[in-house]
Amino acid sequence: MSREKKALDVENNCEFCEKSRDIPGSDALVCQRYGLVRRSSICRRFVLDPLRLKPSLKKRPAGGYSSLDFTTKI
Repeated sequence: MSREKKALDVENNCEFCEKSRDIPGSDALVCQRYGLVRRSSICRRFVLDPLRLKPSLKKRPAGGYSSLDFTTKI
């Protein structure tokens, strides 16, 4: 396993591999090694493409923000 995969804890399916390309209008991918594959396929040649990961949004505080949160003390 690559160090990147362990650090990010991502499943090694073809959806996140740098060797695969999307097919517009389809649920399949084109793999450089195996050709047409499903997004959920798993392969030993998996190489993580970090640009394919979707970032998670950080949640705002429950109480919201106040004007004191944005002031500085000098």
